[in-house]
Amino acid sequence: MDACRAIYEWMAESGWYPATVSTEVGEVELSKCHVTQSSILAAAALEAQVPTVVLSATACAFWLHCGAQGLESQINIEVTARAETPVPLIEVVPEFAEVLTDETRDTALVRFVTGLALRVAGKPVKKPCILDAGELLLDRDQFDGLPWKTQIQTLVAEATTAKWFSGDAAAALDQLLSNSVFRLRAAVAEGHDLPDRLLRAVHNNPPQLLDSFDEGTRSAISKRVASDGRKVAELALHVHGPATLSHLSGALKDNGLRPPGRWGTQEARDFVAALGFPPEFSISPSQRRPAELSVSGPMPLGDLHDYQAEIIDALAPIIASRGASARTKVSLPTGAGKTRVAVEAAVKYVLAADVGDKYVLWVAQTDELCEQAVQSFRQVWSNCGKDWTELRIVRLWGGNPDPTPSADDVPTTVVATIQTLTSRLGKDRLVFLRDCALVVIDESHHAITPSYTQLLDWFLPEEPADDDKHLPPVIGLTATPFRGTNEEETRWLARRFGQTVLPSAAKQPELYERLRRDGILSRVDAKALPYDVPFTFTPEELDHFRRFNEFSESALRRLADDQDRNKLIVERVRKAVDDGPVLLFANSVEHAQHLTARLCLSAVPAASIYADTDVAVRQYFIRHFLDGRIKVLANYQVLATGFDAPKTATIVISRPVFSPVRYMQMVGRGLRGPKNGGTETCKIITVVDNLVQYGDRLAYHYFMRHYS
Repeated sequence: MDACRAIYEWMAESGWYPATVSTEVGEVELSKCHVTQSSILAAAALEAQVPTVVLSATACAFWLHCGAQGLESQINIEVTARAETPVPLIEVVPEFAEVLTDETRDTALVRFVTGLALRVAGKPVKKPCILDAGELLLDRDQFDGLPWKTQIQTLVAEATTAKWFSGDAAAALDQLLSNSVFRLRAAVAEGHDLPDRLLRAVHNNPPQLLDSFDEGTRSAISKRVASDGRKVAELALHVHGPATLSHLSGALKDNGLRPPGRWGTQEARDFVAALGFPPEFSISPSQRRPAELSVSGPMPLGDLHDYQAEIIDALAPIIASRGASARTKVSLPTGAGKTRVAVEAAVKYVLAADVGDKYVLWVAQTDELCEQAVQSFRQVWSNCGKDWTELRIVRLWGGNPDPTPSADDVPTTVVATIQTLTSRLGKDRLVFLRDCALVVIDESHHAITPSYTQLLDWFLPEEPADDDKHLPPVIGLTATPFRGTNEEETRWLARRFGQTVLPSAAKQPELYERLRRDGILSRVDAKALPYDVPFTFTPEELDHFRRFNEFSESALRRLADDQDRNKLIVERVRKAVDDGPVLLFANSVEHAQHLTARLCLSAVPAASIYADTDVAVRQYFIRHFLDGRIKVLANYQVLATGFDAPKTATIVISRPVFSPVRYMQMVGRGLRGPKNGGTETCKIITVVDNLVQYGDRLAYHYFMRHYS
C-alpha cells in the first residue's frame, strides 16, 4: 500500500486522480473511498472494513475536491471521561523535548481520558490515543499496556499529523528511542525486588512473560494467575533462572531497554547491572565450560573408607599391566564413592607416579558424569598430587576442541563423553591417547554397546606385536553390574571386564547392608504413592511395551496429562519439602515443566531441567538446589547419573520404571549416608499406577524385594 500511496500522491501533484482506488479492504470507486492524513484513523477504519487511503495534506485536499470522502467526517470520537486540563507532551515523555519545535514544545498537549474509542461506520474501535482538535487524547489504561516502542511509534505518528516537529519522522523516532534508554533502565532498577523489576522491564505486561514459557509451564497457569503480573514474574524467574532476560530479549527491545546484541559479554553485564539484576543474569545460556583447566591446591579431602583403600590396593597390579586381561570392574552402590576410588588410583599409580605414560582417559555418558570426574580429579590432585606439579585436565565434550599432546611429560587426564570420543577417533590429533596408561569407563553397564566396542578396538594397533599387549588397562565403574534381567547381555558385560569385580563377587551381597550399617549409605524409607485409576494401553502402546519393556512416549504423555494424578504428586511433594530437598523424576519434559510451575505457584521454590536445558542454566539450578534456595528439582532423563546432592531428603519417582538398573540409578541419588555428608534416612516415594496385568513388572517391586 505504501507503493500505491506514492503513486497516488505523484498523480495528485500532476492533477490526476484514479477512477478506482486500491485499499486494504479492496478496490472501490473514488466516490466511495475515504481519505485521511492519520495512520491511526486509517487503522481504525480498516478494523471497521471502511475503505481508506492515507495521503498527504495536499493530496487529501485534491481527492476531496474530486469526490472522495473525508474519513474524519465519518468518525466520531467517544470517551467515558476526560481530565479537566491537559498536560504538555514533554511531561508524559520527557524525551520529546529534544524533537519538538520551539513553537510546539509548550503547546503540544495531552489530555488523559478513559474509554477512548472511535465509532467508524457504527462500529466502536478502541484506541489508546488520537489527535482531536489540536490535542492528543490518551487512554492510559490502553496505552500503558503497549510495549514502549509501540507507544513511541503511536505518539510520533500523531505528532507528525499535528506537525509538532519538523524533519523526518523515522529519525525522530530513532532519537526518541535512543534518548529514553537510560531513563527506562533506571525506572526498572527502581523496582523493590527482582519480580518487580522484571515486571517493569516488560512494561507491566504479563502476556510478554507468558509468551516466553514452554507448553508444559503454560498448562499449569490458570486465567486468574495469568492476570497476576507479580505471580507470573516470580514464575518466570523460577522457570528461566539466570537466562530470564535473554529469553525476553525481543520484549526488552520493544520496551525501549536496548538489550545487548550478545549475552555473556561486558555489554550484557553492564545492561543487567543497569536494570538492577545480579551479574549471573548476563550469562550466555549456551556458554560452555572451558576446554581445559590447571589445578593447584589444597582442597580438603576426607579420609578413604577401609573398603575404598582395599579396592585401590587391588587395582595396583591391574593398572601396572597391559593386555585384555588387565581389566576389572569396580561395583559399589551409588553414594559409596566409586569415582573417588578410581580417581585416587589413577593419581597414585599413573599421574603422580614415576611411570613413562602420564595419560589417563576417562569416558562417560553425559555432561554431568564428565564434570563430576573433572571436579574429583581437581580435589584429589590438590591433596594427593605430585609436589610442585600441575595436573592438566582436558574437557573433551560439548563442542570443545581436540586436545594436543602435553609438553614436558605433564600429567594429563582427558575426560570425554563416549559420543564425542567415538566421533573423533579417526583424527590424527587424538592418536597420542592410544598410548595412555589407563582407561576408565564410568557407568560401565553401557560398555557392550557398539560405541564402546569401537573405542576398545581403536586401541589395537594395525599390526600388533605380542598379541594384545598394547591394550591399556581398563577399569569399569558401576553401581549395577548387570544388564537389567538379560542374562546373556550380563555375561557379555562380565567378559568385557575380565569377569572380575571389586569388591569380589563373594562380598557383593553383603556390601550394601554393611555400608548402610556403617553410615556410609543412608537408610531407605520406601513408600508407594498409589494411583488407582486404571491405565489402558492403546494397541500401539502395548506393542511398544511388550517389545521394549518400557512406556512409549505417547503413554507417558497421557499419564502426564492426568491432572488428578498431577495434583496427587504435587500435594505429596509439598509435604515432603518439610523434610528437606526433593529430587523429582518426571514423565516427560512437559511434565517436569508443569509440575515445577504448579509447585512454584503454590509457594514451593522449584526448577526443572532436561537434556535441552542450557548448560549455564542447568548449572545455576543445580547450584541453588544444593545450597537450599531451590527446594524441588524436577528433571527428565538427566539426573539419574552424574549428579551428587548428598542432602537430598526425598526422591520422588513419578514415571513408571521397569528397568531395575534405571530405577536403582534414580534411587541412588539420595543414598549418601551421614559419613559421606548425606542423610541418615532417605525417603523414596514411587507413584505406582494401576497398570492392570502389568503392574507387577514395575522396578519398584524389584527394589522393595531386594533393598527395602
